Order: sequence, then structure tokens, then C-alpha cells
Amino acid sequence: MIKKVVCGMALLSGLLWGGPSAMADGRVLIMVPQDEELVKVGLDLAVRHPSLLVSYRLGAQQTASLKGWTGTEWVYVSVANFLAGDFFREGPDEAIIVESNLPFPEALIPDASWCERVAKITTDDVRSVVHLAGRALHFEYRDWKWFSERYRLPMAKLNPSQSGIRWYNRRLGDVIGSQMSRNYEDDENWVVLRAAEPAVALEEEVVEPVVVEDEAVEMIDTNVIDVTDVLVEQPINPLEEEPPSAQIVEPAEELPAL
Repeated sequence: MIKKVVCGMALLSGLLWGGPSAMADGRVLIMVPQDEELVKVGLDLAVRHPSLLVSYRLGAQQTASLKGWTGTEWVYVSVANFLAGDFFREGPDEAIIVESNLPFPEALIPDASWCERVAKITTDDVRSVVHLAGRALHFEYRDWKWFSERYRLPMAKLNPSQSGIRWYNRRLGDVIGSQMSRNYEDDENWVVLRAAEPAVALEEEVVEPVVVEDEAVEMIDTNVIDVTDVLVEQPINPLEEEPPSAQIVEPAEELPAL
């Protein structure tokens, strides 16, 4: 018997999600400090990408106050409900935490049971936050242009890595001046707290064909029983068969949205 190992496309999660540009396009939880400028950034990010937005305020003795954005208003979220992932209907694929001037407590990091990947931005500088979050959310030229106008920052300064800029965008005046300043210095403020589990290689067992001598074939043939006369297929008329009964369950009450 020969065993053949077939390796799937399994890359290390650290490489897949090592930098902000490696983030997926799924549902994202954005956590920002309860600071006026950073809350504004969080709201703007949620406008440009489907996101769950939570603001937090850290207090003394490892306490925290959380608020969730419903799309129209802020509502209080208990820490217990947040840690259990019970404050939203559909959990995020990843989370981006913007750290304040205080270290973000490890106990408040989204649980792996409802959020697979978590990264942290370790600066509260608005430009750096927009740049790193924009790369993580795969911003395109029109997104960078929108933020550039809203925050009155030149494209070259807002997006120095030129993330999401295509060749046909480079003819535009706000991009030409930034071509020589491509850099990734902001990456030092991007920290991966939890990455996705690496894919497991699949093992396939291949059985080597068995060669049987003629003499053995004759012996086996003498013991073969023709079952066609024994097993007679009974036709089944689906109209005469009653399906098994099923219990009718009332739909569960939907949780109120934020």
C-alpha cells in the first residue's frame, strides 16, 4: 500500500495577515476610543465599508464603558454582552482596535469564538489611523479621495503607501505628486493580536492495484453468487409513501438591532 500526501494551499497565517493590506473584505468590527476625532474616523470608516462600530472608554481598575453605533444612534453595550458576542446578530470576521493613550486591556480583546482575526493600531494619530485602516479595508482611489477631501490632507500624506491606486489613477494630479513618496512607515503601528488558523494539509491514501494470478481468479469465480435472483428491487410509489412527521417550531424572536 502506497500513501501519497497531497498538500493543500496552506500558507502561514502570519504571512496572510501580517500587514494591514492582508485583511479580508469581510465584516469588520472597528473599536475606537471615545475621543471626538477618533469617533469621527470610526464613523467615516463605517460609511465606506460595512462595519460594526464600538467606542470604548477605559477607567480605573480595569474597567471599561462601551457604546455601539446602530447607524442612527449610540447605545450602551455591557462588557459581558460584548465579550460573549451577544450585542450583534452577525459576528465579524476580523476586528481592528484603535488604541488610545492607555494600553488596550487584553481581557477586552474580542473572543476567538466570534471573531477570528484581531489587529491593533497603536497610535491615535488620525492620519496614521486612516491610512492603516484604509489599507486593511482595501480602500480604492475613490475612498482615498473622499477621505483626502474630508480631512483636508493631500493624497501623498494620507496614503503614502499608494495602496489601492491603479495605473489609470496615476494620471490624476493628486496622485502624480505622491509617486516618489511611497513608504510603509506606518506599518510599525500595526500589530496582529490574533491571526487565522493555518489550513491543514489533506492526506489522501492511494491503494496500489492488486495483481491476481489466473489460478486465483478461477477459485474466486467458483464462489461468486449471483444475487440478481435473490434481491428483487421493489418499486416504490412516492405518492403512496407518507413522509415522516416533523415538529413545527415557531421562529425564534429576533434580537433587536443596535
